[in-house]
Amino acid sequence: MADSSQPVQIDDRKLSIQGYIVEAKQFVNAVELLGIERAIKIFTDFREYLHKSRKSFRAHTLVKKVAKSGEVVRVPGKNAVLQEVFSVAHIAACCHLFRDWNIPLRTLQTGGFVDYVTKNVEQLLNSQEISIQDLLTRLRIADALRGIQILKLSGLASADSRQWRQLSPGAGVGNKELEGVHIAPKIYLQKIPQHTRAKFGEYTIHFDIEVVRPKNVVLIEKAAAVDNLYSHLNSSQSHWILAMNEDYNDAIVALPALQAEKDFGPRNAIVAIMIDPLLTPGVPKFLDSLCPVLDANATLIITIGAGNNLAEFRERVEFMEEVQKYLQSKALEPVYFKMYEGDNWQQKWSSPSFGVSPVATFGMLYCKLKRNKLQINLQRSS
Repeated sequence: MADSSQPVQIDDRKLSIQGYIVEAKQFVNAVELLGIERAIKIFTDFREYLHKSRKSFRAHTLVKKVAKSGEVVRVPGKNAVLQEVFSVAHIAACCHLFRDWNIPLRTLQTGGFVDYVTKNVEQLLNSQEISIQDLLTRLRIADALRGIQILKLSGLASADSRQWRQLSPGAGVGNKELEGVHIAPKIYLQKIPQHTRAKFGEYTIHFDIEVVRPKNVVLIEKAAAVDNLYSHLNSSQSHWILAMNEDYNDAIVALPALQAEKDFGPRNAIVAIMIDPLLTPGVPKFLDSLCPVLDANATLIITIGAGNNLAEFRERVEFMEEVQKYLQSKALEPVYFKMYEGDNWQQKWSSPSFGVSPVATFGMLYCKLKRNKLQINLQRSS
């Protein structure tokens, strides 16, 4: 009998195609909720929509009310205001997935969008115009983009990350941390040449992105696989990136002096994407260890993925729940987004709210940290 605690094996090609199919289906659902014309209008000037959405305080009021009650925000949930937030955030993620693509508007009007995306992905792979790993990277970056847009549209995270002095522990190769959370999405219509209109209609939807750069970023990851990359970043991008290929406990102790030496300033944004609890010293010590590098006020964003098996998934969910409770005990107001469905652990592990399990976010926590509340002065052994 197969061990249900182990992930179903799926090769990367199938995973990349399956990932795009699932994202495309959810894109269609999101556009149907908003309406085609309104969805395109939103992303023609996304910054204006984001500004108005945040100014209305509707989503912010809802998520803060949940946070004050100690509960979790369920995604997608049944609240119409939050469903719009999640739908817009998903379309934003697809701007990266379909970046530089022109997809006939007719496919959304006639029900052919998913088939078009599937055939396009298979064609790109067969012609070797794009690699399987590039597609998987796009899926992972898009997943991070979706999460950060949920936080921005909810009025939580800053709408503009250009002033972030960011710390990202467990950063891996850093593409989600350097790119995914700093993307501004764009969609606009383009007229199709007259001679092809009979086949594709009058307009295509063009997907695009703009990547803004934070003030500076510190990446931490202990892995031989990132050694050359981190050395390159430290030599070519040292004016805004510090990449530390070290154990977290060692790196965080060295960081106060290093960020002062480089004039990077204290960290005002902690962004831990797909955190592995085993790489932290436990919740209280992990959060306490941030205090020497933090500004007086800072944004905390933590997300979790599926892990490699059911046991790792449970560890991640329990870690996030512990983080939520610990921050609440410090008179802070964390907002925890539960991004999976199901009645038992097996169902939860295979049912992310967005995307496909191996690359999807299953939980996201946001909190506005106040250093003076967080500091617990743990007695450290010498």
